[in-house]
Amino acid sequence: MRDAVAAFLLHLDRERNASPHTQRAYAQDLHQFREHLREELGREGRPKDVDHLLIRSFLARLHRQGLKKVSAARKLASLRTFFRFLCRQGALERNPAMRDALFNLALVREALAKSRGQVQGGAQAQAPDGSMFGEDVFLVVVVSP
Repeated sequence: MRDAVAAFLLHLDRERNASPHTQRAYAQDLHQFREHLREELGREGRPKDVDHLLIRSFLARLHRQGLKKVSAARKLASLRTFFRFLCRQGALERNPAMRDALFNLALVREALAKSRGQVQGGAQAQAPDGSMFGEDVFLVVVVSP
């Protein structure tokens, strides 16, 4: 993991021309995550060891330590960017940090609550078994070109 983080920080500096402040923030976030991995796994973690559950346990630890939501969100963004870099480099097939964003029920409910006042019409959805979906169902439509 140490080598992957070093390559990512070099990428930030040379290819993305990130400011020293940004590089330092990423370095601190990734160091903190590496420490979490070491404690959870009992050894130095490798990028392929990381799954969404390890990321969630990291976020839970931050919450228990009293970190504000905005700071935890920044750390999650750092992880997403880091793992996206590793995917682009071919070190990983998928980004384990993305699953939380895609399937976080709290975020879905929040988006649904915000959109309730904006949705017009009385459309209802029916499940394949004939039953009606409840009000907390969030429908995502993917349109491919």
